[in-house]
Order: sequence, then C-alpha cells, then structure tokens
Amino acid sequence: MLQQPSLLEKLFSFILKPQMFLDIPRNRWYVKMYDSIRLFCFFALFSILGIIINVIITPILGEEVRHFLHNEEPLEGKSILLLFLYLVILAPLTEEIAFRQWLRPTPLNLSFGLVFLTFFTYLFLSHFIDFGIGTILDNIFTVLVTSGNAAVLDSEAVELLKILFLIGFYVSIFVLSILILYLVLKLNQTILKLVQGFFQKYFTFLFYFSTIYFGLIHITNYTGIENTIWLAPLLVLPQLFGGLEFGYVRVQYGLWWAIFNHALNNFISFILIAGAFFLSKEDMSGETLESMTTQDIVVSLFLLLFTLFVLFVIVIVNILNIIELVVSLSKRSQQKRQVMIDCK
Repeated sequence: MLQQPSLLEKLFSFILKPQMFLDIPRNRWYVKMYDSIRLFCFFALFSILGIIINVIITPILGEEVRHFLHNEEPLEGKSILLLFLYLVILAPLTEEIAFRQWLRPTPLNLSFGLVFLTFFTYLFLSHFIDFGIGTILDNIFTVLVTSGNAAVLDSEAVELLKILFLIGFYVSIFVLSILILYLVLKLNQTILKLVQGFFQKYFTFLFYFSTIYFGLIHITNYTGIENTIWLAPLLVLPQLFGGLEFGYVRVQYGLWWAIFNHALNNFISFILIAGAFFLSKEDMSGETLESMTTQDIVVSLFLLLFTLFVLFVIVIVNILNIIELVVSLSKRSQQKRQVMIDCK
C-alpha cells in the first residue's frame, strides 16, 4: 500500500488542477481543525510577504491612497465590539457564502452563494458607478414618511425608521431571490444538471475566478485608488493568497472550515488593529520610552508578544509541514522502487 500524500502534496496537487468533487474526509472535528490551522500557517507565509509588498507600495502611490481604517476616528467601547463582530463574524460568514459556497453546486449552495455574490458585485461596482438605487430608496422612504403619521416624529425616530426600512428592503430581496432560485434548481432537474455539468467542465476557471475576484474586491478597502487602479493586485496580495487558502479548505473540508480559517485570519488582524487603538491618540513617531504612558508601554508590549507568538507558531507548524512532506516523498519513493524491484 502506497504512502498517503502529505497535507502539502494534496494542496499542491489541487492548486495545479482544482477538482470539484474531492472527498471530504470524515475525520473528527479536531483533526479537521488541526489541518485547517496547518494550512493557515502555510499560507500565512505568503500573506506576510504580501503585507510587506503592500507596506512598500502604498507610500509610492501617494498620500491619497489610504486604507479605510486609517480614515476612521479611534475606536472605543462599542466601536471595538462592532469591529470584532464585523471582522471576525460577519465578514467571514458572508464572504465565504458569496465566494465559496457555490463551489459545490447543490441547489442550496447555488441559491445562497450566487445571491450573495451578486450583492457583493453590486457593492463593488457601486464604488465606481452610481446606480442611483440609494437615491430611489431615499425618495420612496420620503414619500412614505410624508404621507403617513411618521411626519410628526423627530429626526432621530425618522432616521431609525429609515434604517429599518432599508434593512427590511434588502432582507426581503435576499429572501425572495434565494427562495426563487432554490425552487427553480430544486424542481427543475434539467437546469440543475446543466449547471452542475458547466461547473464540472469549467471548475478550474470558476475556482480561480472566485479566488481572484475575492482578492480584487478588497481594493474597495482603499480610498484614492482610482488613478492607480492597475496596481490593485499588489495592494490585495494577502487577500489573493487568502482566497486560494479558503477555496481549497472549502472544497477539501467543507464551508464551515473555510469560515473558520477566514475568521482566524481576521481575528489576528482584529487583535492588532484593536490593540493599536488603545495607544495614545497623539502621533507616537519619534517618542522615547520615557515619554510613553504606562498604557502605551503595556499595549505595545502585548502587541509585540502577540506578534512574536503568532510568528513562532507559524514557523513551528511550517517546519512540521515540511518534515511531513519530506518524509512522505521519501517513503513513497522507496515504495515505488520496491515495487519496481518486485516486478523484475
């Protein structure tokens, strides 16, 4: 019996030729979590390289090119909680549904995935094209308010009603679209088989489309990028590598493990971002240790130790990955030689 391929061998084989119908291993959850973390640590090497390139490229593009977080006021209290909910829960969940769920083309996966993907495409394009949908919804809401009892409400109540109106509108569109698409695919097997046949034939293209599109859509995290949009891939290299990682994990282990890897990646970013907001609001460039407050020292030390710990784990796990790869290749080479000897 030939030696089973190592984790990295399976990954490299998939990257060279993506396959839609990989058998999802029926291992216990902690085995899948271990494999997910190993894959996360491997791709973290490339993400770190992407971050370094990002740091080098961003100043060259000019001061007008800034990440949206740099334009925000310092986060405090509820804002930090909202950042956590967005980065660690909402973003991984919605983005994996939009960019990865449909890679397994069942009626449920296609209906949720394609509707979410369409919504993300609308958000992406709206950064460059004014579709006027916001204006239309504002006009509809204004008509409803002025024609009803809401006209006597104060401004805060009207603003709350507007938020509820917009949420209700988009949720209704989502639910109806998902339900209609699901019923069409579930009740019409001919259409479903045509779609699945298309996925089977062009899966390599679809997989890399989801990977590249996932990376490029994060260019909207930057402002002032319009004049240098051709350099966008260099700014979103970490997300491009992340898309490759999450896509493989989704196909090999399932959607929830892709969400887990995505959340783990964003959690590390959240810790660093949230920690930085606890530093003094004054510009800390050029400050000496004596001029830093106790809080600044504690936070800076925490961020340093956290970063070193993450890097330590990444290095150790990748050493183990490489050892497993070398041992696997060596054993399989020996087994093949033994088979050739036996055949003689």
